[in-house]
Formats: sequence, C-alpha cells, structure tokens
Amino acid sequence: MSPKATVWVLGDQLNVRIGALKQASPRTHRILMVESAHKIGGRPWHRQRLHFIISSMRHFADELRNDGFVVEYVKAPTMTEGFGRYMAKHPGTHVTATAPNSLAARALMERLGVETVESNQFLTTPGEFAAWAATRKSLKMEDFYRRQRVRLGYLMDGDQPAGGKWNFDAENRESPPRDGSNPWGEP
Repeated sequence: MSPKATVWVLGDQLNVRIGALKQASPRTHRILMVESAHKIGGRPWHRQRLHFIISSMRHFADELRNDGFVVEYVKAPTMTEGFGRYMAKHPGTHVTATAPNSLAARALMERLGVETVESNQFLTTPGEFAAWAATRKSLKMEDFYRRQRVRLGYLMDGDQPAGGKWNFDAENRESPPRDGSNPWGEP
C-alpha cells in the first residue's frame, strides 16, 4: 500500500524524534524535502556551513529511506516551487510539517495550506512564550529564565534556586585580569 500522507521536513528539522516526523510511519507517510536555490543563495553563508547543511539534508534523506520511508528530495529554485512540483505529482495528498522556527517559514506553510504540528525542539513553544509575554510590562531575559527554571524544575531545590542564588550575573561582570592571565583554569 502506498503512503497517503506526507511529512515535509525542513533543513533544521533533521531528527526523527520531533514534531510531525515523530508521528510518521513508512506505511502511512512519505517524506518531502526541498533543497531551495533561493534559500541557499538568500544569505551570505560560509561555504563550509552551506556544505554542511546540504550534506546533512541529503544524508538524513538517505537515513529515512533506510528506515523504509519513501523520500522525495526535490531541488527547486524556491520552496514554493519545490512544494508545487511535489503536489503536482501527488495531488490531494495531505501534507503536515513540524512548525518551522522562522516566521517566514511559518508564513509559507500557512500560505501553502500545510498543516503544522507543534515543534518539540525547544523547551517553550511560541504560544507559551506569547502567553507569558502578554502578562509582562517589559521583557527581560532574567525574568524569563527564572520562570523557566521554576516551570521546568531545572537547577531548583524545591521552590528555591539550587545553590541559593538565581544567577551569578554580578560575578560574571568582572573584567578579565589586565595581565592576560587565566584565573579560571583550563576547561
């Protein structure tokens, strides 16, 4: 039986344990990956970083094939054109994707009618952050980190910070020694 649904995997989602891909099965889903010339050429990427990104995508596609998935790796001028080519081959297929990390990619998914599944790549979803931010007069990293520690139980002893302090910012603001010596030792 041929898979009826598709998971679109973006270049920063190369992990079988996240979002839409976590819920996919080779029996029920095929995989779409688009290598976009516009995306690649749209930034002043360092040559090695660009090679790493493209190589990672291609190797991940191979891993998914080895896991039994049908993978269509489309090279296209744009993400939109790559998606369009895929849909022309598979009209009416239901496409899901892990919610992208960038606003531009989120807008693209919405414009193309792709259903998104919340990403579990981060500890806080955009919705959770927006709800927290709506309760604040000003946004400070200190307040957000403190909330995260309490909410997630990281570096906490009960309801108090482990070690008795929320942060060490005052100590971290010390200037390095003028003589250039390393008082902290080797890592």
